[in-house]
Amino acid sequence: SRFGGRKACMVDHSRVAELGAVALVRDLVRRWWGVELTLADARGAVLATARGAAAPGSEVRGGWVARVCGAARARREPGSGDRRAFVHAGRSGEGLAFVVCPIRFRGEFAGCVLAGVAPSRRLPAAATEQLMDLLEAAADAVQGAFAEAAALELRAASPPHAADPATFGIIGRSRAMQDVFRLVEKVAGSEATVLIQGESGTGKELIARAVHDHGPRARQPFVAINCAALPETLLESELFGHAKGAFTGAVCDKKGLFQAADGGSFFLDEVGEMSPALQTKLLRVLEEGAVTPLGSTREIEVDVRVIAASKSDLEVAVAEGRYRKDLYYRLDVIRVDLPPLRARIEDLPLLVEHFLNKHRLGCKASRPAPRLDDAAMATLAGYAWPGNIRELENEIERLLVLGAEHDVIPSELLSPRIAHSAGARPARGNGEAAARGTLRARTDALEREMIREGLARTLWNKSRLAKDLGVSRSNLIAKIHQFGLDRKRH
Repeated sequence: SRFGGRKACMVDHSRVAELGAVALVRDLVRRWWGVELTLADARGAVLATARGAAAPGSEVRGGWVARVCGAARARREPGSGDRRAFVHAGRSGEGLAFVVCPIRFRGEFAGCVLAGVAPSRRLPAAATEQLMDLLEAAADAVQGAFAEAAALELRAASPPHAADPATFGIIGRSRAMQDVFRLVEKVAGSEATVLIQGESGTGKELIARAVHDHGPRARQPFVAINCAALPETLLESELFGHAKGAFTGAVCDKKGLFQAADGGSFFLDEVGEMSPALQTKLLRVLEEGAVTPLGSTREIEVDVRVIAASKSDLEVAVAEGRYRKDLYYRLDVIRVDLPPLRARIEDLPLLVEHFLNKHRLGCKASRPAPRLDDAAMATLAGYAWPGNIRELENEIERLLVLGAEHDVIPSELLSPRIAHSAGARPARGNGEAAARGTLRARTDALEREMIREGLARTLWNKSRLAKDLGVSRSNLIAKIHQFGLDRKRH
């Protein structure tokens, strides 16, 4: 039995249910406000707190839990440092409101932590914020367990010493990349047009070069252009060339890139960003093997193998009327779909080692390249990598610059957006201990802040504050002494 979605399958129910941090939060919310903490997986199934099986009666409670999980799944992921927990109003007949915190792993919804608050226990705004803090801390602990388990699996599957030169000069031992390599090997020896689709930063140009370098045109030119980088008129001139006097500044004839690539391969990156007019002209080149320079009526024959790439799904663009169907079919003779990094995360250790060696700035030749500590690798394993391989390379280069004096680079040097994505968000409130990051420190800081604020609000009426907090007066007095909040000190 597994907790979370496809990307979080390495963490099972018992691993999550037995986390000490989750148990601590459960005890705190029960003691402070008399509410129960509930864990649910990505499907909305309720998990037991001490066993791996679903909680007894979950088939009855699962209805509202599933609805709350649905709301958590649909909620837009907040930016770095923003509040993740939220209040969800229950249905009128249920008499409950819910404080919910989604659990996400590698950018995907994996479940949620929630607490149902009955009308009789309706919490004031300050207490609701504090409850949100605790639910976010529990979600952080679960996400941290996911990341640690992922890092362990990665180390077991791809030990660092196994990093040898990769197929086609591209790093990748995952099944997804091996499928890509096998397809490229078959395609390279042909003259077929190739369409490479994949998110930004996945290495589409590397695949295009591999197709060219291992094909019959390997000794001929490889020309590349990003169709999204130039305005339409300039792109047309670059692709097809122009005649003297075609426009202001055209003082002589100029060959286009199709002519420059004659006999070789022409890589058209972001071909989905072409205007309808340029789509028509590109189709004519593919059909007739000839280009007409801008401002000329003379056709020039070219022999070019076209390799196109797009980060957007051209099939969807065709269905929406934004892309010519006939051009799409001309380009989509052989399609290579490149997986995002989050779908080939088992390649992460090899990629990290490769980029550490590539960008080992400031490292002496006699010294081995530094490595990342286990916490840093666990955090990288839990990140969604929206910028894919390019983003990972930039992050490793940054770590080498900031950690040039380290043999083992600590996780503290990771970019905030990556560190926070795995749950290490900045602490709220004024407690110094909260900034140290452990759950016990954060809950102690939260308790201290609740009591300090309550003492000020009730003018040091301990009996009233104990009733407000749902604890005994003797327990409150002990906490006041523990946190150094005695009135004589303030």
